[in-house]
Amino acid sequence: MTIELIVIGKTDSKEIAALVELYARRVNHYCRFAVTALPDVRNTRSLTQNQQRTAEGEAILRQLAAGDHVVLLDERGDELAREATRIPAMTLRLAFEKHGYRWLQGDPHASDYREWDEDDAELGV
Repeated sequence: MTIELIVIGKTDSKEIAALVELYARRVNHYCRFAVTALPDVRNTRSLTQNQQRTAEGEAILRQLAAGDHVVLLDERGDELAREATRIPAMTLRLAFEKHGYRWLQGDPHASDYREWDEDDAELGV
């Protein structure tokens, strides 16, 4: 398994860069980990905030391959994609697509899992 952290722009904070490097060294003992820093969107003064987000989303989408699992985080690192919400699915879908994110119906990883059966020898109870 490979975990790739895709970010827009490089940090100016030496502390954050050092923490990311420390994390990368530690997690690489368990799985492959990489950080991809995409360049900032150019000419942002002439773009609205939504246009800038759309351009950033498109840059991130170009980095993805079929079958990749994506976790969407906000600027504070909080997960957005896994939070329970009362917002209707169609409203979420339209919002994600408006900002350049693909929307998939159902769980794209459903075939990777199966129901637990303690009598199944393959599961190694």
